[in-house]
Amino acid sequence: MIAYDGKPSRSGGHAFALVGFNRAGFVIQNSWGDKWGAGGFAVISYADWLAHAMDAWVAAMGVPGVVSGRLATGGKRQAGAASAAARANWWDEETAYRHSIVLGNNGHVSRFDKLDGVTRTLQNQACVLPDTWFRQNAQEKKRLVIYAHGGLNSEADAIQRAQAMGRYFLGNGCYPLFLVWKSGLLESLGDILKDKVSPGAAGMAGGIADWLNDKVTDPVVEKTIGRPLACPLWSEMKENAELAAESGRGGDLLTEALRSLAGSWGDQFELHLVGHSAGSIALGRLLGNLAQKGLADSVKSVHLYAPACTVAFANRHYAPHVGIMRKLHLEILSDRREKDDNVAYIYQKSLLYFVSSALEADLRMPILGLENVFNPQYCGWDGASSTAETLTNWRNAVEISKLKERLTIHDEEKILTRRSNGADQQEKTGSASHGGFDNNVEVIGKTLERITGAKLDLPVDDLVGF
Repeated sequence: MIAYDGKPSRSGGHAFALVGFNRAGFVIQNSWGDKWGAGGFAVISYADWLAHAMDAWVAAMGVPGVVSGRLATGGKRQAGAASAAARANWWDEETAYRHSIVLGNNGHVSRFDKLDGVTRTLQNQACVLPDTWFRQNAQEKKRLVIYAHGGLNSEADAIQRAQAMGRYFLGNGCYPLFLVWKSGLLESLGDILKDKVSPGAAGMAGGIADWLNDKVTDPVVEKTIGRPLACPLWSEMKENAELAAESGRGGDLLTEALRSLAGSWGDQFELHLVGHSAGSIALGRLLGNLAQKGLADSVKSVHLYAPACTVAFANRHYAPHVGIMRKLHLEILSDRREKDDNVAYIYQKSLLYFVSSALEADLRMPILGLENVFNPQYCGWDGASSTAETLTNWRNAVEISKLKERLTIHDEEKILTRRSNGADQQEKTGSASHGGFDNNVEVIGKTLERITGAKLDLPVDDLVGF
């Protein structure tokens, strides 16, 4: 066993062959003859390898594989020339996965990188790799951003978002880790809705839009599809977020690695959290892990886009952290835009309305991302005494933390998804929607400016194509 005291070595590098592994580390074969080690072999600990390895080459015969970024996909993913041009500056798939913590059922990590796969930790992906990047970059502050995707899309869609967005974080001095949920809930909801309301030939006489407006009202969708069919999927997704916080699962492993990283940099280290939609649920649970490991003070900002958690959840997981509440920024749609949105073109309001009216335990549950939560005059909730108390407690927390100063309500009909560069890149817009926040170059750009406290070195100019 090669001795290692935990301190980084300053001596030069040397090449050797990895020929096996055991509980203690990798079995290596050196080129110095059989008098070295045990007949030319020795064991290097995993900690020593993580601290000092420079690169590794792997050779085998007849290994099947694919070219990165060229995996076959379904018909709707076949990109045309315009889409291909939009993706020209994206990260490749391998880079996106290197920056993505993929969580599966019951909150377990479902995809480790090669080194973490041996130790079943996230020490390489969430500590060694960002630490290496910090050392290669001269910024005084060492900023790591955890971006929690909505939890509604498939793994492939979430990785595409990382591919499209990642360069803007690195280009502005922030090391991103994307928190990916393998739920595909949005596709499942869409399939359920479309399957259950497809009209027969007779129903199509006036066109599907007329048929939907006449026959399939939102209350019908909520009662006949939402509660019996979609609600269990939503509950399972929330349960996975809760279980991820338990010992040995995704949130716990992530925060343990972050504690190691923070220990190396002290006050230079900054942690920033960004969550979209149900990502607010994952981050709320993660805050508990961070507080348990003494990392709450390392969190310098939290940014939530259209949070899909309940107000009761926010009272339990955000409001108790007074310091966090003072660093919380909310970006939500106006009530008018929520009502202009839709779910799978079947439910004629936004996903947050669908969650409030069909997917939570009580009807018309207050959801944090709905504008009416911040309107004391609104009386459209379920009317239970517990609801009134929940809203009162949240509004008190809002007042104490002065959150309304950091609350942005978006009432614009269109969002900017690509800026013109005055040459070959034309400006592009899209309709404002629940799912559009991470396509909005102004929202993502403003978030990065808040995180860095400066004008961006790499402006966010193109979030088209995902």
